[in-house]
Amino acid sequence: MEKLNKNKITCVLTGIVVRVAPQTFDERAQRYGGVDNLLSNYICAEGRKLLRDGKTVDEIRTQYNVSEDVPMPSQEIITKHTKWSHALKDTELTYTDMPAPVPTPLAQS
Repeated sequence: MEKLNKNKITCVLTGIVVRVAPQTFDERAQRYGGVDNLLSNYICAEGRKLLRDGKTVDEIRTQYNVSEDVPMPSQEIITKHTKWSHALKDTELTYTDMPAPVPTPLAQS
């Protein structure tokens, strides 16, 4: 039986191996609902950014030459990482939409 390395997690989107402290590994495993879920659904920061930028899973995996033995992320995880970015695009404020700053009086000495 292969020993579990609690210092490395492979991103299922980019194939990037992320090194983490064992305590961080345990915390993430708990947040994902178990070690198996963590290892089969973990998406690194680079992968999340690419999803938010509108890239598809296939485009990202092709860009990073991810091997076939790296599992595909579940659609639920992909939706989770892309959902809030679409909401921001609809309500994004521009510089001209922002209210003008209110001047504050200077303190008298």
